Amino acid sequence: MRSFLLPSTLLSLLATVVTSIPVTPAISADFPDPSIIKVGSTWYAFATAGNGVNVQIATSPDFNTWTLQSGKDALPQTGAWSNTASPTVWGPDVIRVGNTFVLYYAAYQGNQSRFHCIGAATSSNIMGPYTPLAHAWACPTERGGAIDPAGFRDSNGQRFVAYKIDGNAIGTGGTCGNEEGQKQPTPLLLQAVGSDGITPQGQPTTILDRDDSDGPLIEAPNLVRNPHGQYVLYYSSDCYLNPGYDVKYATADRVSGPYHKQGVVLKSGDFGLTAPGGAGTNDDGTKS
Repeated sequence: MRSFLLPSTLLSLLATVVTSIPVTPAISADFPDPSIIKVGSTWYAFATAGNGVNVQIATSPDFNTWTLQSGKDALPQTGAWSNTASPTVWGPDVIRVGNTFVLYYAAYQGNQSRFHCIGAATSSNIMGPYTPLAHAWACPTERGGAIDPAGFRDSNGQRFVAYKIDGNAIGTGGTCGNEEGQKQPTPLLLQAVGSDGITPQGQPTTILDRDDSDGPLIEAPNLVRNPHGQYVLYYSSDCYLNPGYDVKYATADRVSGPYHKQGVVLKSGDFGLTAPGGAGTNDDGTKS
């Protein structure tokens, strides 16, 4: 679940180019699981809870120089479905739908601190505050809950949300809860949504799941469509506490799959990084 923002990094190049030259973090503070969006001439990044707020915000005029908006909370209050006293918000993502911004997030469900579920919130201002929906957007606690929501808009205008079933939350133990005994599935799902970016259409589709080469889990899906019409799914595998945590990618000719795993994009040692993960990109996949 841990990642940080890299300045002007093109993931399409990283898939084929590996360098030992260290990079300087664009944001040196604790700013995990960032997602990015450009509104007007300004870039915005939203991150997992930290530094005293539920959803952190950073801004940049050029994607190279970033300013952490200290004390600014995009989501001061989580949905009534969540553990509002201690929500532990993970992996937010923001999309624009007309004049409205939609923020997806994961938080502990109910009055417990084991299972995360996914919620949505809206605002007329990119920086919020976002008003949460009272009900959870996806909450399969019997499968371990759900995390890592990421919005995607296809070339025909159809909107989707990709997310992870957090199966390792009901695993039998070990690092990240899923390294001992029979490993639980941690599939990545794709849910079609209406033009509001929120209302589910039909049932979600499983587009990828872990295998033995992925270690205990896969997570952090991020979907883009390249200029050739191919769908590219970035995701992380292994456990963020392990040096084997990485960024991989899979491709498909249709948005619903099947997706074929292609290999590693970013791993420990590349650019002086340790356990890189969470490859959030802009809409066309040219920045991460």
